[in-house]
Amino acid sequence: MNTEPPDENTPKHCNFKIGALGTPVWVALSQAADWRFLRDREDNPWYPTMRLFRQIERGDWVGVFGRVRDAVQNLSRLKASGR
Repeated sequence: MNTEPPDENTPKHCNFKIGALGTPVWVALSQAADWRFLRDREDNPWYPTMRLFRQIERGDWVGVFGRVRDAVQNLSRLKASGR
C-alpha cells in the first residue's frame, strides 16, 4: 500500500505530456506554481502549445476561470467565423 501523499502536480505532469505531443493544452495555475511554469507569462518555452492561466492574487480562482471562460468564448467566435 502506498502511504505517500498524492503528488499535487500529477495533473500538471499529464499536461506536460500532452504539450510534448504538440496538442493544445490549457493549465490553471496557483500564484506560486511549480518552477517549470516560470513567472509572469502565459506560455511555456518548452511546450509552445501550452497556455497558462495563473492566479494574479493568491487564492483567486474566480479570476483564473473567468479568463479561461473568455478564452473559450474567443476560440468559439474564431471557429464560428471560419478562422
